[in-house]
Amino acid sequence: MNAATSSAEDYFFYSVRPGNFSKFSRYQVPILEETVETRHYFETTLIRATPDLLHNYTSYQSYADQRKPDDAYPVDHIVEFKNLSKQPWTTGVVNLFSENKNGLQAVSQSQLAYTAAGATSKVTIAQAPDIRVNHVEAVVDRRENVKEFFLHKYDVAKVEGNVSVTNYKSEPATIKIRRSIIGKPLSSGQEWQKQEENAYLGVNSSFEAVWEITLKPGESRTWKYDYEVLVDW
Repeated sequence: MNAATSSAEDYFFYSVRPGNFSKFSRYQVPILEETVETRHYFETTLIRATPDLLHNYTSYQSYADQRKPDDAYPVDHIVEFKNLSKQPWTTGVVNLFSENKNGLQAVSQSQLAYTAAGATSKVTIAQAPDIRVNHVEAVVDRRENVKEFFLHKYDVAKVEGNVSVTNYKSEPATIKIRRSIIGKPLSSGQEWQKQEENAYLGVNSSFEAVWEITLKPGESRTWKYDYEVLVDW
């Protein structure tokens, strides 16, 4: 590559001198070429857990009453890139190809977000209909008048959820399941990561919970989790 790179403040500049070429001709300039780390996984986001959602539940309501249809949670096939270069990737179109016995075949075109040097970004390839995720939850306990906040008295509702995942693919699949929870996460039968969301004002805290599992072809897994939330009932 004959591109000279310089930077000033938050900007990067590329000086390219391709030489002389005729009027109305076009010249395509490669700016950089790098080997990147890639990671494939599948991802879905469950409905956000809010106190308002619990108004639809009655105490000890059965899971069967809250079960969603099998297609309620679409699962996306994600490819994640890590920028190992010393320069950022600016926002632009990314073309994804798969290499097999027939050569390179285009599988997706999407937008690659701005990615700083050393950072990661992800692109959706397609939806994966052969991975099924289902989720139900119910209020299993309630304690009245536990806390007063701005002259309102709040009850504590304990909510139990059940997540089930099935991999119908002919190969192993890593699956991420995300859920934003307003309340206090308690426990989970499957290991999870809980990150408290910043700058949230309210009587409850807000968390993002992430489960990551790898399933063999045809394998299913089910687990329970629970959390507590203050509700103004």
